[in-house]
Amino acid sequence: MTRPLLACTILTPFVLGLGCQLPNPAFNGDGDTTGTSDTSDTTAGNTSASTSASTSTTTGDGDTATSDDGPPDTGMEAPDDGPKLDMMADGCDVPTTEGLWPRFGAPAQFDNQQCAGSVNKYVKLIAQDNGDWVVNTCEELCANCNDGQELIVSAKSLDLATLIPPQELNSNQPWIGCYFVQAAPLLYPENDACIYGSLSIHSDEGPGSQLLFNANRESNGLTMSAVGKIGNWQPQLADQLEADQCACAELDMDCCPNHTVTAKKFLLGNNVTVYPGEDDLTTIAQQPWQFWGVQAQSGVVCELTPETSWAIQWMN
Repeated sequence: MTRPLLACTILTPFVLGLGCQLPNPAFNGDGDTTGTSDTSDTTAGNTSASTSASTSTTTGDGDTATSDDGPPDTGMEAPDDGPKLDMMADGCDVPTTEGLWPRFGAPAQFDNQQCAGSVNKYVKLIAQDNGDWVVNTCEELCANCNDGQELIVSAKSLDLATLIPPQELNSNQPWIGCYFVQAAPLLYPENDACIYGSLSIHSDEGPGSQLLFNANRESNGLTMSAVGKIGNWQPQLADQLEADQCACAELDMDCCPNHTVTAKKFLLGNNVTVYPGEDDLTTIAQQPWQFWGVQAQSGVVCELTPETSWAIQWMN
């Protein structure tokens, strides 16, 4: 597993929602010291580095006076201000991440110019667009598909077209590239996308067929069709003890006033821990699955339950 660095990005809803990405101070340093200089030899105890050149002259009464290159000696000693810091101490900093965006089409692509409250559709996967699926919707088992309607199905930030790539289509084999998609509930009916709380992809025989993929945001969990296949599975959460927990007022980000923002992590059992931005294998209903932990935090939005986004894919 890898631990990615998380850069802060304050984003507006639908561009990427209500969350924010902030760097974890434990991972900010890259170890590069190029361009810095070691000043350890210029301490007060190093007389070879602090000696200045001087000249001497004789006064009219025979006394010898010394003239330094520095400012004149007034007979007064400067006060000791103590050690000086190279930089101000860092403020409170807690890593947070943006959630997934399960999508099925856009309002303008439907007859009533509105997103459906829920989706139960057969789709024919015909192409990919920047990592998203391009599909035709079908009436039943991909035998009667609307070639004139091309919709985007996606789960950003994951690359769905890489996880389940389009196949070479064959009109004599309608099940090739055919899937059943369920999505609910509708969260953000934006002008350019219909965003749902959870999106499931099943194989070509409908909601009772093999669950291939499920992505969710805002702790919505699995769709009903997914629950019917693997039960109401949820990953466990725990606090990231190595990360700061910060009051919202101490953070330069949009978060819930008077709440503490806490970064969390996923616990999958068998001592497997997945941080946001990581993925790992797990077992669900005695089947192998790939788990993506995308988002796990609390206090960013004013909800009682933590804010999570995660996805699973069946590893056949």
